[in-house]
Amino acid sequence: MFSADIEVCEEEEINFICGNMSCTEGNNTAHSSLVTWLVYLIAILQKKFYISNTAIAALLKILSAFFCALGKKHPHLSDIAATLPTTTYRLQKLLNTFHNTACVRFVVCQ
Repeated sequence: MFSADIEVCEEEEINFICGNMSCTEGNNTAHSSLVTWLVYLIAILQKKFYISNTAIAALLKILSAFFCALGKKHPHLSDIAATLPTTTYRLQKLLNTFHNTACVRFVVCQ
């Protein structure tokens, strides 16, 4: 529909936009349940709309940077950024979906 208007971002551009923000670690249960809900929502949207893993990884990095930036004004939001996964590997690990994958992974040996 609007695919001609969408510009593709490379990972270097995303890292430039997000920067190397670091947030303090936190283990608040309210924040972890919010992050779990957000991660489930992202996973459902990825499955329903066939969104690539690269796009989901970019979205996770942007959301993490967004919550880090908000955490400078509201410190409790930096806990959300600290618990939000920033890679698709950590997203799958959080959702425990490794055993449900139908992918075959090959290792190249020399």
